[in-house]
Amino acid sequence: MRERFMFDCHCEMCLEGNDDGGDDRMMTIRDLHESIALSSSLIPLSHSSLLAARSVSDASAASASVALRSVDECLALMKRQGICGGAFTKSIYHRRYAVCDAHGDETGVMSYLARELEAVRDSAGVGSANAVEIECMLNHRGGTCSVGGR
Repeated sequence: MRERFMFDCHCEMCLEGNDDGGDDRMMTIRDLHESIALSSSLIPLSHSSLLAARSVSDASAASASVALRSVDECLALMKRQGICGGAFTKSIYHRRYAVCDAHGDETGVMSYLARELEAVRDSAGVGSANAVEIECMLNHRGGTCSVGGR
């Protein structure tokens, strides 16, 4: 930190360094984020476009499988690193939700959509537009939403 940012950091993660593999975990987390983005690039990212993404080819099913394994591994490493929550995880949960939705896994959809909502609320606030949109998706899957006047 001193060399790169001109200060000494005394947080638990920096003090640990790589004694317990922390630096290596952070590099793996970064690599997994990239892998998740690449392997799930066939999956639409916006909630509204997901409704049209129901048919999936064998190639994208394999890609989805890779994305799901990467998401699960990334979340486990983030939890071990102590950075599993809020802004750190909302995009990861959204990727997992998107893959589940594209493959018709309604249980996975509801589970990861709820986790994404919690992460968005933690990072952007309960009344944020994104939180309201996700809450609508949870409460009225495929219908209209009356939350926040929508």
